Amino acid sequence: MNRPSLDSYSCQVYDHVVLTSLALAHAPSGSMDGKAVRDNLRAISQDGEGKRTDDAVEALKLVTSGGRVNYDGPSGPLEFADNGDVKGVFFRYEQVMDGKLVVRKIG
Repeated sequence: MNRPSLDSYSCQVYDHVVLTSLALAHAPSGSMDGKAVRDNLRAISQDGEGKRTDDAVEALKLVTSGGRVNYDGPSGPLEFADNGDVKGVFFRYEQVMDGKLVVRKIG
């Protein structure tokens, strides 16, 4: 994202857009709705399935050429539990010091 420091909200939003786009690209032709996203999301972001990449353009090229991809973006690994929740979510803890936000921990 060409920034020296990334905040978790920007990373999550970026990944949401990329995952939605990849799921729709993976869906059968003409499938452009929430069901298509739900049904194809795990196919483009599961551990051990396809080429691991954090590059959205590379992932889209792989998916549209019929390849398998495991997209993990700037918000971290994107693996899903059976109920649809993201597993292994990272949190960023910041503290105001001298009037500035300082990262204390990411974990």
